[in-house]
Amino acid sequence: GTHRSEDPEPPKLAMGNAANAKNYPDTASTTCADCRLAAHTGEIVVNPSECAAEIVHLQELQNLQGGWYRKADGLKLGDLIEDYFLWDARMKIKASTSPVSVSGGRLKLALEGQIHEAILTLYAQPTLTWSDGDVWVLK
Repeated sequence: GTHRSEDPEPPKLAMGNAANAKNYPDTASTTCADCRLAAHTGEIVVNPSECAAEIVHLQELQNLQGGWYRKADGLKLGDLIEDYFLWDARMKIKASTSPVSVSGGRLKLALEGQIHEAILTLYAQPTLTWSDGDVWVLK
């Protein structure tokens, strides 16, 4: 079936339908986080039908919503909103948002064509430890 613009809502999962996801830019559920990360870096996602497994990532991300700060100096870096990181304007980052995904205790963030990875620890305060040694905390 073809999608009409007056359809009440797009399909929840893009089963073999990922190419159409761009028709619904406001609907996070049409493509999974890893597919968006791949699109952001220009990679090809081999099997978009595996996106069904990504719903669990959105649940993991729910614990990480809100403002993130650099531990060293308390500088606000931005906010995690659903599965995007919205950079604080003071960071002067050209792309105002970066797609993120969480898997196996690691968070991936796409920025300027590169995928950056951090180790995620929850404990009392969610913390991200990046490969360059930078530490972010959720406040």
